[in-house]
Amino acid sequence: MLRRAGVLLSGCGLYDGSEVGETVLLLLALDRAGARVEPMAPDAPQCDVVDHASATVVEGVSRNILTESCRLVRGRVTDLRHARPEVLDALFLPGGYGAAKNLLTGFAQPGRRRELAPGVAELLSHFLSERKPIGVVSLAETLLAAALGEPLREDPFSLPATELRIDEERNIVFTSGFLGSERVSEVATGIEKMVAEVLDRSGRTRPSKATPGKDS
Repeated sequence: MLRRAGVLLSGCGLYDGSEVGETVLLLLALDRAGARVEPMAPDAPQCDVVDHASATVVEGVSRNILTESCRLVRGRVTDLRHARPEVLDALFLPGGYGAAKNLLTGFAQPGRRRELAPGVAELLSHFLSERKPIGVVSLAETLLAAALGEPLREDPFSLPATELRIDEERNIVFTSGFLGSERVSEVATGIEKMVAEVLDRSGRTRPSKATPGKDS
């Protein structure tokens, strides 16, 4: 059965958008698995624009999250306002600082409450309430922490890039991506495992929301 996989993007580039390597490896794994990929992103300004050669913010420059996301995936990206989560079987969240800065307010700002952008909050709420599987890479885990209103359960750096952490209760599969290794081959292995696990879960009958679970 063809799986429809939503991919939530936050721009293009490690420091101010979706991490390019993690996103490309994710798209490759989904394509090899035969999934129908439906990329989406908010039509909104980025939090900032970063010079990736120096990792410094470029003042006086603005870029659009949706436009930059189109640059990354070489094609049409659905405006998050027009996304239809009810037709998706699974959701994938690639990492990058943009996932935290562009889709969430208050990241790395002590004393400021972290709040999801409205469209992002609605998207995650749908998947969490329906217990549809969510695949998460590296820094995108901050979005789930904000959606759940709780801190990250474990240090994301502690998980090797080739391994998975699974929240059985909420049907979330996490891989650390480049937080766990600088080797592209290891990051690819983890993302491939994560995609296979999430797509497998999307084909199962979802248990009752009241069914208890535990992390593994």
